[in-house]
Amino acid sequence: MNWLLDKLTGRAGKVFPNWEGEVHDAWCRYREITFDPAKSVLNIYCWRPMIGRNEPDAELEQLLVVFESLISPPRIVQGGVLPYYELSTIYFAPKDQKVCVCFHAGLSIDIPATSPNFSFRGPTGLKVRRNEFRD
Repeated sequence: MNWLLDKLTGRAGKVFPNWEGEVHDAWCRYREITFDPAKSVLNIYCWRPMIGRNEPDAELEQLLVVFESLISPPRIVQGGVLPYYELSTIYFAPKDQKVCVCFHAGLSIDIPATSPNFSFRGPTGLKVRRNEFRD
């Protein structure tokens, strides 16, 4: 939990600026977090509403966040089983040499890294209606 205190007090690294407003509150299903050990790549697929988040027929678009050349597998902690998790923030904690992927509740991912190799790939082209978004 020291990383959370560091983040709140500003001692941790900055939130990746080119992702601000892009993935915050995006919905992520546990099964859409994939790690390929052969390629040392972590893919996080998540969904954001295009317009009208609370409307049952709102359209969601899929986004992709990729971490490459990982020095070891990520540590994924699932504190509770939910249909989906809302992505809170992604930041680099240089003191702990890791990237922290934080969700609002029930899930967190720590990625060991001395210098993160990441990219926000943006929309994948897949879309679904909110009322069809199921696990």
